[in-house]
Amino acid sequence: VVEGFGDMGVLWAMQDIMKKDWVTLGIAIIPARGKNNIDRPVVIFRGFSIPAYFIFDADSRYKGKQEEAETIKRNKRYLKLAGAIEEDFPVTQVNERWACFEDEIETYLKIELGESIFNALRDETANELGYDKPSNVLKNLDGSERFIQKVYSQGKKLLQLEEIVEQITKLLR
Repeated sequence: VVEGFGDMGVLWAMQDIMKKDWVTLGIAIIPARGKNNIDRPVVIFRGFSIPAYFIFDADSRYKGKQEEAETIKRNKRYLKLAGAIEEDFPVTQVNERWACFEDEIETYLKIELGESIFNALRDETANELGYDKPSNVLKNLDGSERFIQKVYSQGKKLLQLEEIVEQITKLLR
């Protein structure tokens, strides 16, 4: 379970690149359609004994800002759901049944790739797919999937995303 379609595209591209064949394994990616909706499908799946992995953004960019209290509350709710120690702003981490990004996946990608490579690949993807705003690339299924394909076609690696894919794949083994 992920926040939105962009996260879905990133994971789908990653599992494809890693040749995990989630279709055959019966693994689905469910976009919760918002950062406040991740817990609901996870609780439902668990209630039916369906293995569920969830990923959330800890949104550290909101520290000291108006959204801070709401963000802390949400982070603690998701950490409680994960059975982890509750903290205000968890760091990027990958676990057996959940993962989080300290800020958001876009920030993670900028750090891992370097801002100039990130911007070049994002802009190239936006032009290729006809997006008016490059900032929309990672918010959409097709844009985020194509962006990840471009990253790997240049020989780059995103190790934490690879670990997330490994952990999700292990849920059914």
